[in-house]
Amino acid sequence: EAIYKVANIYFKEQKYAASIRYFHQCMELDPDFAEAYYNLGLLYFSLRYFEQALECLEGYLELDGDSVWSDQARQLIEDIQGLAAKEANFSLFEDRD
Repeated sequence: EAIYKVANIYFKEQKYAASIRYFHQCMELDPDFAEAYYNLGLLYFSLRYFEQALECLEGYLELDGDSVWSDQARQLIEDIQGLAAKEANFSLFEDRD
């Protein structure tokens, strides 16, 4: 819990590298600590590291798929998958409106 709180403090202070390290440390110490996966997924999403965000959010849902935040996690996963599909269809020479 203490490491998780430190990770969140760094996240709020926009010290993202430190926050990522502490979230990973939480997950190493307790691989079943779902909230660490969720918050790390949010952090990665905000930094546009979509592959890592997807991995964390899916891990969160495996651990706690019925929680209050599970619907938001599912929505973020859908958003990431939509972005990935859009990027896969984007052509360098396509007009962008």
